[in-house]
Amino acid sequence: MLQDPTLQRCFGVDKKIADCDWKELSEARTLREPHVGMPRLDEFLEYLSQPETAHIWVLLDIKVRLGRAGEEGRDTDQ
Repeated sequence: MLQDPTLQRCFGVDKKIADCDWKELSEARTLREPHVGMPRLDEFLEYLSQPETAHIWVLLDIKVRLGRAGEEGRDTDQ
């Protein structure tokens, strides 16, 4: 889960997330301590289901890229 379109700011990799496969994403580590990887949505939701995280609220704003293959497209809320 990441809000940025690229890995640059958090992971120091100049690559679009959409151009990566899960192997690349799972091996990336944050630039700052504690140098953790990017969680998958199911891992994040599992973490939130623990009793000690009941005080945490989350809003997921899922964007879908619309457009034809090879076109830039536009973002939209779904």
